[in-house]
Amino acid sequence: LIPYVSHMDLSFKVAMAMTMLGTHTLAPLWNLPEGMETLSIVINIIVGNLMGYFIEHSLRSTFREQYARRADQELLMQMKVASNLRLTHTIKGKCGTANSLAFAVIACLEHIRIEQVECAVQLLRRMRFILNEAEWWCNQRQLCVHLELGTYRSKRSPCDIDTRLRQIIGTD
Repeated sequence: LIPYVSHMDLSFKVAMAMTMLGTHTLAPLWNLPEGMETLSIVINIIVGNLMGYFIEHSLRSTFREQYARRADQELLMQMKVASNLRLTHTIKGKCGTANSLAFAVIACLEHIRIEQVECAVQLLRRMRFILNEAEWWCNQRQLCVHLELGTYRSKRSPCDIDTRLRQIIGTD
């Protein structure tokens, strides 16, 4: 059974069986009637080879099934990641569009000094803040997914440090 479990070459398996058969034919070891030892050895070799073949077949089948299952799981994970990236990208795009529209409305209404209009401008500013925040979170999520996949590439982006510090710290 060892050649089958260790997946030896077919020629080695045949040579090993013939060696055992030849050894017992040329120099019988058991005190059996004439021709019975050779027959029992042939039957033992056939049964042993069949058992070894079935064991090897079941081991290979199990390995193939595990490999196929792992490949299916990896494909499913890649599909989930790809759909998550598309969803995040879509949400980020929609937030950016809504943010731009809110900015355009604010620009149109900003110079009108009616109480309801000023209240609407404040609400739109709050909406822009929330949309900016949602867009930032989507961007961070995309970044994390790309880092986990190993597909992240850094890019330089311009940044006004004074404005950024005022946003973070405030006007103090």
